[in-house]
Amino acid sequence: MSENAVFTRLADTLLTVCGTGNILVTGESVAECRSVLWQRNIRVESAASLRDALRSPLGEIDTVFCLDLLDTDPSEETTLLLNQLYKATPRYVCVYASLDPGNAVNITQCYEQWERIFFEAGFRRHPRLFHALGYQDREHPPVRTLLIFERIPESVLARFSLQRLHDSRLLHMDMLRDTGRRSDAHLMRYFMASSSIRPGDTVLDCACGLGYGSYVLYNNSRARRVIGVDSDAYAMEYAKSNYADPGFIDFEAADAQNLSAFADNSFDFIVGFETIEHLPEPKKYLQELFRVLRPSGRIMISAPDRWVDETGKDPNPHHFHVYTWDRLYAEVASLFLPEKGFVQIAGGALKLPRGTRQWREIPCKPGQLEEAEWVIVTAMKDPLLGRHVPYVETTFPDSDDSAWHMGAYGKEYLNPWLLKGMIHSGYRLKNAALLESMSRQVLETYPADSVDYGAALCVLVYQQLARSIMPEGLEALMKRVKMYAALPPANPHVMRWQVSLLFAAALSRRKYGELEEAEALFMRCAAVDVFSYSPLLGNKTLDALYSAAMLALARVDVATARERLKLALEEAIRLVQGGWINVILDPQTPWEAGFPEVAQLMDKASRCCYMLGELDTYIRRPGLARSRGKGWYEAAIEHLTHQAADTQSYTENLLQSIECLKSQVAGQAQQIAEHCNAVSCDINLRKSRLARVVRLVSGFTFLKNGKSS
Repeated sequence: MSENAVFTRLADTLLTVCGTGNILVTGESVAECRSVLWQRNIRVESAASLRDALRSPLGEIDTVFCLDLLDTDPSEETTLLLNQLYKATPRYVCVYASLDPGNAVNITQCYEQWERIFFEAGFRRHPRLFHALGYQDREHPPVRTLLIFERIPESVLARFSLQRLHDSRLLHMDMLRDTGRRSDAHLMRYFMASSSIRPGDTVLDCACGLGYGSYVLYNNSRARRVIGVDSDAYAMEYAKSNYADPGFIDFEAADAQNLSAFADNSFDFIVGFETIEHLPEPKKYLQELFRVLRPSGRIMISAPDRWVDETGKDPNPHHFHVYTWDRLYAEVASLFLPEKGFVQIAGGALKLPRGTRQWREIPCKPGQLEEAEWVIVTAMKDPLLGRHVPYVETTFPDSDDSAWHMGAYGKEYLNPWLLKGMIHSGYRLKNAALLESMSRQVLETYPADSVDYGAALCVLVYQQLARSIMPEGLEALMKRVKMYAALPPANPHVMRWQVSLLFAAALSRRKYGELEEAEALFMRCAAVDVFSYSPLLGNKTLDALYSAAMLALARVDVATARERLKLALEEAIRLVQGGWINVILDPQTPWEAGFPEVAQLMDKASRCCYMLGELDTYIRRPGLARSRGKGWYEAAIEHLTHQAADTQSYTENLLQSIECLKSQVAGQAQQIAEHCNAVSCDINLRKSRLARVVRLVSGFTFLKNGKSS
């Protein structure tokens, strides 16, 4: 990797973790790094070394990026330098380190040694640390690696010294101020939980301990607010002092089995790590989580996996229960819809002492037999239970303007909770079997002309499309689609699902070779005026027109294809020339998904434009025309997909070659060993024969000497 590429990667990682602001870069390569940061619109100051930079006040510096600090072994001078850096009060310190093990056993121990030195100087690990070096990558860090720390306020550090933390670590520990396998494992669970938090979610960190996890959740997600609760007074005192940000990260004293301080349906996401095994009544705990969780909300629960000694009992005196995956799954499934399962290993402890850091997804069903230290499950509160629960919109924009349809879910759906639990592709239940069951329940229990019914029907059709062979019951679904598409649209949301269903039905017919019917369905879909719902629904109608044009070309009907492609361009122009309320709602606080979907709309129009340019010579150069008939982003994504596939294929071939070489070397080694063994046997045989000859000669000599005497 070139030096410029290295600094580009470093700069992108630094900004991903620490964000923008005033950055001070120190070290020999400041010019290259500074240039890369300038190109990313960052204000940068520089110094030849950190020592030089600290000779004067740093001023308004948010992040110090050191390229030189760890190139030598830690010493008293290094400690002094870090103490000076702490007093200079930057918010973040990022160090690109050359990890020379020196007196340490390996690079990992060297990495942890440097982390401890920063802890002693008053810093803690950054809450977004795994963006710099992943959990499993920390098992064998690269020699040149990135360490990123956050400064602890001086007033907090005076009250909660590192020594005070270590004195109580058997009960509580701040894992952002600790290093090694166990702290990495605790932080990783919170980091992974963050990826399941939806924008605007209110999150509960149940039994949060010292609050570091709540801080990690907030900094790695788009949660509106995180509330940590714990029954330990010292833990709450520490959490409030270190991590509270009123209105965004709050902490309250509460018992995990008694969350009476919170009303029913208060939270969108709940984490409960290393908690359930500590509670006398785990079922009561789960019932409380169920009560305060909103319909379509999620929980993420972890438990130690079969932590037992030779007597079959958990050696931890604070644990009331021994958990396995099957037990955790069964207890969670009694109230929630299990969605995903994971196993985690840290290694280095009583169980799996030789294990390495691992985080793996497992099938979310009973019967997990893999060895692990922890088991984790995510599950959803059934959105079907929310039909009569007052809806609270937390993610999508809402407006009293009657012209706004895109986010008017609370007005048009009989059960708006279905939106995040069953409908929205980014948020819905990820257990395919449970999602299908939920959708079928909607078809059986909701009016056939409702928005909810149309949405559930669309989910089922797309699920059938994902299957490799034609599923049973497809024709029954197509019959329902035909009936729903024929309804007079009672509101714009019904029309939205009619368009989506016609498009999905066309895809289904095309997949199974019924091209004439698919073409007719595409044209029916394209004939709907989507503007009354949103111009963004034009992504479906433009797709439909393009597909119908391609089907016309397949039978060499160039004139019809040309007509449909022109119609698609006219429609794209019309859609973006109208009002934008159902695209972005309010230009002052725009709905962020609007502009990306407009870009997608234009990209779909661009492929129609490209294809039109090739129609005059289509008969002569059909291959060129088809290769040109892609949107710009579509072509770029396809190119990157092929590159990834080629890279994967190359990697697989390389691994096969390595295995082949290893096999050959092993075979040659075996042959050499066998040859050496044969030679050794031959040598031993010859030595034995020689010894016999020596003994015979000695005997003859003795006899001869005897006769002479």
